[in-house]
Amino acid sequence: MSERRVRTLDAPARFVTKDMVMCVVVLAVIALVAGVLLGLVNWLTYVDPAAAVAEQVAEHYGVDPSLVSSAEDRAMSAPGASSTVDAAYVVSREGETLAYAYLVSGAGAYKGTVQFIFYVTRGGRIEGTEVYASSETAGIGSKVLTKDNLARLVGLDLGAITDYGDVGSSAVRDEGVYITGATYTSKSLVNAVRALAYAFAAASGEVTT
Repeated sequence: MSERRVRTLDAPARFVTKDMVMCVVVLAVIALVAGVLLGLVNWLTYVDPAAAVAEQVAEHYGVDPSLVSSAEDRAMSAPGASSTVDAAYVVSREGETLAYAYLVSGAGAYKGTVQFIFYVTRGGRIEGTEVYASSETAGIGSKVLTKDNLARLVGLDLGAITDYGDVGSSAVRDEGVYITGATYTSKSLVNAVRALAYAFAAASGEVTT
């Protein structure tokens, strides 16, 4: 009698009730439905970055988005530089190139990088600059990114730029877009321009890639 009792204590019974099984099934169904809904929301809200930039370029030039095409062969970044040319676009009509646009990430900002869209003439002059993405906080640094300051780049001949490396904290003070007290953000803009200059020169065969 006592021996049978010991065996019972050593091997306790495991009870799996119908309610427990139902709970597991319900939780599994909830997880599955939640996953499907999340995937559906992501699919519905997804915005293709390349297409978004192309539309912005088309809006800038007042043309149909179909006239703006990707130009991956022009999206080249200078070796050793921190800033990158993320994408390039060509605006054309009936086979004739009207202008170019570049999405550039300028390194050296207070919070990492600032993305700019540069609009460039066929001859290699900047005719417009817009901030595409920035995490810079409001303050002195944001003055670098204002339309008035960016407008100082209009007419800049990219061919006149031959230094494609990162600008230093002292050298940036000599740049026309420098804002006193906003060294980091100013460096980001200047570095982006240098990256742009390299990409344009490389596509034109003026520098070796």
